[in-house]
Amino acid sequence: MKKLLKIILLLIIISPINTHAFDFKEAFKFTSGMASSFMIHEAGHYFAAGVTNTDIEARWFENGQIVLLYVDPESDSDGLYICSAGLVAQIMCSEVILDSKVNKDNTFIQGMMFWNILNPIMYAADYWWIHRTNKIEDNQFQGDLAGIEYYSDKKTANIFAGTMILLAAWHGYRFYHEEDIWYNFAPIPVKDGLGLQFTYKF
Repeated sequence: MKKLLKIILLLIIISPINTHAFDFKEAFKFTSGMASSFMIHEAGHYFAAGVTNTDIEARWFENGQIVLLYVDPESDSDGLYICSAGLVAQIMCSEVILDSKVNKDNTFIQGMMFWNILNPIMYAADYWWIHRTNKIEDNQFQGDLAGIEYYSDKKTANIFAGTMILLAAWHGYRFYHEEDIWYNFAPIPVKDGLGLQFTYKF
């Protein structure tokens, strides 16, 4: 946990929040943006739990995670929905930012996008290689991607993780090279889950 916090602090310091000098006000705005995206992620889990009428409990700074959620869904499909909702909420947040006229040079917005891009990559890296915050032991799981595997299977978790990385990378490219983009695809809510919308410019 301490190593993760050190890495995040380092990334904040070297991030392009000010090209001339370190500005504490801008750093605070950037960090606040990250915190907002963090809360959007957690809100996604709570929203899904509310929709499925599932009890959810948050425990802070437990087992190497900032917040660990305990859920008791009635079905595997409910569990899958709850576990995937956090990262999906971040992806949808990025889409709202990228498709709006919000000032993308605002440091707060940059902080939000930074966490929306970094977090899915960190989740996938941990699930595939590190196994610190995403793991299944003694018929119990820890972490969103491990939860997806627990309530479905490893193939589904791998596909989901890979999709999140691709979307996060795509969002990062669009955020910094918006003028070069002539097409886009984005997840959209549909009746039975999520769909994919494709648009392009003439």
